[in-house]
Amino acid sequence: MTLKQLFWIFFNISATAFGGGIAVIGVTKQEMAVHGNLSEEELSNFISLATAMPGPLAVSIAYLIGRHYHQTLGATVAILGAALPPFLLLILISPFILDYIYDPAVLGFFRGVLAGVAVLISIVVVQDAKDTLKRGRIDTVIYFFVLVLIGGARLHPLIAITAGLFLQQLLRRFSA
Repeated sequence: MTLKQLFWIFFNISATAFGGGIAVIGVTKQEMAVHGNLSEEELSNFISLATAMPGPLAVSIAYLIGRHYHQTLGATVAILGAALPPFLLLILISPFILDYIYDPAVLGFFRGVLAGVAVLISIVVVQDAKDTLKRGRIDTVIYFFVLVLIGGARLHPLIAITAGLFLQQLLRRFSA
């Protein structure tokens, strides 16, 4: 993948993935399936690592994938591609958005975006669950353990994921 392709892929992802991190994950998976030569496992590893990094998910994913292809220069180019659309959008739209925030067309647009984001999130969650269930018993146990900690015990996701990582290491050590 060339530096130019890397820039435009992340520019397009960032410009079209409304809805934050989960939406970015879905669009990144689609784009990398078409344009990249990463295996599903490599991409899943990048996404997992990016979600654990501080800052915007789009920038973290761009950094990791850009670095994979072209080291520091690739990471820089991919980050610029990911960061430029929201920056330009804020500069261009912010003077007008407050004047038209209650306009029916603007409200309709954001309701449509919200519905699209809900679909993207559902697709990513279902695909992630399928991928996890295919990996084997240990990963399936960890997946449901973390879900119970977050949903049932109401633990902070970072604490639940950390507990899941510890449990995963214990289970793999005892099963080896």
